[in-house]
Amino acid sequence: MKHAYLNLFAAALLALTANTHATANLLADPGFDSTAVQEIKWDTTPWWGGGGGGTASGGGAWVTDSNSKSAPHSATLFLYGSNWAYSMIAQTIENGINPGTQYAASAFFNRQSDITPGEALFKIEWLNAGGGVIKTDEGASLFNNTYTAGLWHSLSDIFTAPSDSVSAKYEIIFRKTGAGDPNDIWVDDAYFDVVPEPASMVLLGLGLFGLISITRRKS
Repeated sequence: MKHAYLNLFAAALLALTANTHATANLLADPGFDSTAVQEIKWDTTPWWGGGGGGTASGGGAWVTDSNSKSAPHSATLFLYGSNWAYSMIAQTIENGINPGTQYAASAFFNRQSDITPGEALFKIEWLNAGGGVIKTDEGASLFNNTYTAGLWHSLSDIFTAPSDSVSAKYEIIFRKTGAGDPNDIWVDDAYFDVVPEPASMVLLGLGLFGLISITRRKS
């Protein structure tokens, strides 16, 4: 029994210290599982989106059950037409944004076939009290044809909220980088929340080590 407790505590410690995310998630319905299978339009909640481009071009997004990492749903994004067409899914985060704080944005991406010349990335718009955009940040992680088809891949970036920001828009953009029409991509299990401070992770680890020590003495 002693070894079972020690193994349990050790596993919990490793999970806490290895996890770069906080336990919460500021996004509502991050897996699209509470949203019906439908087109994601500009007025859809909690997720909204659409696409743009030149004449007879653009893109869009749907909540779908055709391909998901965690059942039943995911979102699919598509593009067509001009070289600068784009599609996006987004969500406005009204609470939990503090100036100077680092936030982690992540999601799982999947492609079933060639998406050249397309790429997906995270984009964060930081908003002031009046809803105006203070700053726009784009992540360095790009989901493109370098990722193996048929598998789910986790991408993430870290962003710092600027001064005077009180809310934010979490966006995933799928855009064209040249001529031709890329095939669809799927997105699931999105995430946006505060990056845990190293000191907090150390304290959690010390607490678990303390529990392990107490268990040893009792045994």
